[in-house]
Amino acid sequence: MNQLGNSESAIKMLEEEKKIYEFLLGRMALQEQAIDSDNEKALMEVLDEKEHALENLREKNQSLLQWSSELSGAERGEMEEKTRALRTEIENTLHQIIELEELCEKKLQSKSSRMGQKLTGLKKGKVLLKGYNTPTRIKPKISKNV
Repeated sequence: MNQLGNSESAIKMLEEEKKIYEFLLGRMALQEQAIDSDNEKALMEVLDEKEHALENLREKNQSLLQWSSELSGAERGEMEEKTRALRTEIENTLHQIIELEELCEKKLQSKSSRMGQKLTGLKKGKVLLKGYNTPTRIKPKISKNV
């Protein structure tokens, strides 16, 4: 393949990856909203969509790595130069995704911690309530028939 075809192929592959990363960034915003609103169903849907997008991204990345391994050193250097701006955009999008993922993780940990505290409080309350139950009837140790 000629140099022009190589650069067009590299740009096309990277643009497809960029679209997937932008899709993931959009899903991250929906994931954050689902966590904030305690909407478990929406959260699970977003996670499924993200999983499919990540699988697609892995496939694209694998084909890009395979394709780039076939290039010579000079061709690879030229491709890196021509795709630098696009790769920078992809890296910026990826950093935004990572920041949102970490924020969502912190929110989920906070909710989990609060839920654990509530459960601990409920257990303590249950133990305290046992003291207020009516005592069971104590049966006499000596039979009335004697």
